[in-house]
Amino acid sequence: MISGLTIGNFKAFSETQHIPIRPITIIFGPNSSGKSSIIHSLILAHEALRTGNLDINRTELGGDSIDLGGFKQYIYNRDADRSMEYRISLRSELFEGRLKEIFHSAKEVMIEITVGMVKKDESAVLYETFKEITHDADVDMNEMQVSDLLDALRESESKGRKRLRTENKEELYLKSLTLNEWLKQGNEPKVTSYAIRVDGESFLKMSRRMGGVFRIDTINDEHPVMKELLDALILSSTTTGTLTNNDYELLKSVLSDLVSKISTEPTDFIPLGIQEFSKDPEDYLIAISKDKRAEDMRSAFHLFIPRILHEILSNIASVLESQFNRLKYLGPLRSYPPRHVAFTQYHDSNWYAGGGFAWEEVRKRIDLRNKINQWLGDAKKLKTPYELRVRHLLTIDDLDKHYQKRIGLIEEEKAEEEYEYEEDDGTTVMGDMFGDLYNVLNDLKILEPQISEIGELVLLDKRTGTVVSHRDVGIGVSQVLPVLVSAYANKNSVIAIEQPEIHLHPALQAELGDVFIESALGENKNIFLIESHSEHLILRILKRVRQTARGQNQLTPPIKPEDISMLYVEGTSKGAYIRSLRVDEQGRIIDRVPGGFFEEDFEELF
Repeated sequence: MISGLTIGNFKAFSETQHIPIRPITIIFGPNSSGKSSIIHSLILAHEALRTGNLDINRTELGGDSIDLGGFKQYIYNRDADRSMEYRISLRSELFEGRLKEIFHSAKEVMIEITVGMVKKDESAVLYETFKEITHDADVDMNEMQVSDLLDALRESESKGRKRLRTENKEELYLKSLTLNEWLKQGNEPKVTSYAIRVDGESFLKMSRRMGGVFRIDTINDEHPVMKELLDALILSSTTTGTLTNNDYELLKSVLSDLVSKISTEPTDFIPLGIQEFSKDPEDYLIAISKDKRAEDMRSAFHLFIPRILHEILSNIASVLESQFNRLKYLGPLRSYPPRHVAFTQYHDSNWYAGGGFAWEEVRKRIDLRNKINQWLGDAKKLKTPYELRVRHLLTIDDLDKHYQKRIGLIEEEKAEEEYEYEEDDGTTVMGDMFGDLYNVLNDLKILEPQISEIGELVLLDKRTGTVVSHRDVGIGVSQVLPVLVSAYANKNSVIAIEQPEIHLHPALQAELGDVFIESALGENKNIFLIESHSEHLILRILKRVRQTARGQNQLTPPIKPEDISMLYVEGTSKGAYIRSLRVDEQGRIIDRVPGGFFEEDFEELF
């Protein structure tokens, strides 16, 4: 559903840059150009939606791989006076319920968020108190010293005012600051403005006010979607049959009046709904009399407009939350579990970002294990002689009662007359007690999964039948496993992966391209954001585009140029710059790739 992002003043990005998102979004370019900033912006939004906090260091999704360092670190050029621009584009065709009804004629809805430093409420109140004490409405905060504030507050004590409480050691430091410097120390990053654009045209704008509420700045009553809403829903909420030109003029007057009065519920992040309005639909049917038409229409508008705004804001907030809850992240340095995976610590801070979860998923799910084994052993893929298996760990005590029970059954059978039984043809056959005793071990092997409480994930060397650990083979297996699990185990997810090709030789890097195509365009329907340095991975995806166009692609689901977003990121003196490269049906990149990418192999050979 997320069709694109726009970010500005975030990490490597100064000017706002648009990132179109498609089933397979490939982000490539030189080192330190700003590629990972795109993925980190998604992680930031996920954490902000989860906690309401924007002064973020560590994140739940990012684990040990991402440390944003707080607002003053992730804002571009470490300039806390800047504001971060963040826009999320949503394809409205996938809306459900009320949003689908409201935006049925629209193609795209964009949420625009501006994040900047906001004075903490207590600082703002104190500043207003200072102006009251000094009777100075035009205080120059860049010139006025904090010591002046302290002196004024102490002088006011005799008049019964409450003084500012500071320790002596704090006062020595505070006296060297201006009011502006002091107030900035109490600032914190918040969403300062919130806007909705529909099909590229402004629909609604709001800004943060004291107390954490948003108030409406503008409502575009000329927007086709808003006009349709006002026509249809006002009529359905009143007993009038038609709306006249005078009614529309009255509506604009009511909108202008409400703009300064409607506010949202207090929030730490984005607005979640309108404050104080009746939510009972029965309250919205208003009889319009001929004698008091204007008055009654005004009442209808006053009831209807907050209601529809609440529906829009609350439903969009829910959509954003559900979309970002789909986000998965795998960092560039995957965990290298200890020899005995079954005893790995569960859910540490790097459980997901480091890929530790993948080993547990493979250990528990036989269907997933079979898929991974197919890829590991395929003659055209990893070509390894290894197969993942679960080895159940048992003690003698675990086996004892089951062994005793099985032997007891054999003894009971022996006690019966001549220990014999009949075949299907009626022939009487003597039982083989010793054979049954020898088969006890095989019987216990069948019961092994039920007996054991611990299943250890191991690798079987199919050449020799030797059981080994991932610690006994090349590190490539341990690094690619979380990538494969992310692709095969998730459905309808947005999966961001940094450097999936790490520790893999070129042929395998190319094979990962097929894995991503299958996961994105097959039955799993995932969306991938892949930050990569691998030409081989990219060229494989382009090859499948060419084969699809020629009817020759028998190995993956069909893939077309519109399924790919190819983003080249380069660093400049003005910040990171994204080039969105077009791909044609023959799998060729139409636009010139800067920096000689894909040319190095040729230069090395010739």
